[in-house]
Amino acid sequence: IPKGATPLAYSTRCANQAFRFADRTYAFQFHVEMTPDSIAECVRLHTREVERELPKGAGDRIIAQARDSANDFRVISRQIFDTVINVCGIA
Repeated sequence: IPKGATPLAYSTRCANQAFRFADRTYAFQFHVEMTPDSIAECVRLHTREVERELPKGAGDRIIAQARDSANDFRVISRQIFDTVINVCGIA
């Protein structure tokens, strides 16, 4: 991330999932708009890649985890969108 930026999110696979730079610049290395249904659709559309790159059964586990975490996704997404709207003065 740029010098002076504030890290906001990370994962075991990516140290810089999101950051803020100055007052109004936010960057995300993930798709905050994804829903369990859109994740399931992506897994289905990319079955070959999922099966080639990940352990057997990973696609089904990804879909199940997305459905199990649906409420968490909604809460976090809402917080992110509300923050961006408030910071940018859109509301």
